[in-house]
Amino acid sequence: MLGTVVTALTLSGCGPKAPKEPPLEEKISKVVEEAVKLKLKDPDSAQFRNVYVKKILTEENSYAVCGELNAKNSMGGYVGFKPFLAFASTKENEVKAGDTYLDDNECSTKYPR
Repeated sequence: MLGTVVTALTLSGCGPKAPKEPPLEEKISKVVEEAVKLKLKDPDSAQFRNVYVKKILTEENSYAVCGELNAKNSMGGYVGFKPFLAFASTKENEVKAGDTYLDDNECSTKYPR
């Protein structure tokens, strides 16, 4: 009898678990990266690095996304990593990309880590 109770208690925690939601910053970053790709001649060539998300304190549910982007130009060559700045907003756990600025050198000044 005791073995049955122990087995039942052990198995009660073994049900399927709901998939874990990625952190909000990760969701924002992915949505913005897809929006940035839409501005490129070769979206599949996009390489991102040093991407970070910064909450804009003066606007509710608004974020700035800064990072570096490398992509191919119309000649098919990579141009080298250049800074970018993009904006995103959230509403009810939904992320929407906003304006995107490529080759923006002021991102780290305006929105430091």
